[in-house]
Amino acid sequence: MDNAYKKTIVLEQIKEIFALNPININEKVNKIFASGCIDSDSVKEDDYRTAKNIVIAILEDAAEKFKPLPSPIKNRKEINNIKIHL
Repeated sequence: MDNAYKKTIVLEQIKEIFALNPININEKVNKIFASGCIDSDSVKEDDYRTAKNIVIAILEDAAEKFKPLPSPIKNRKEINNIKIHL
């Protein structure tokens, strides 16, 4: 198997994971603001800090809930290595 084919396989698997675990961003943002955990007065039009923090929180939450679940200990080393190259 060459790298291009392997990349295609992984891309399809990633799409399948997201299809099995959809993320409704509007729902998540509405829930976040409704909870009061975001100080809406600190949100600035030209500052993406709050938006970035929300994206990180949503992605981390989704990763914890992804199905099929990876073995956290077995895969942590590979995950950390992948994150270095993002």
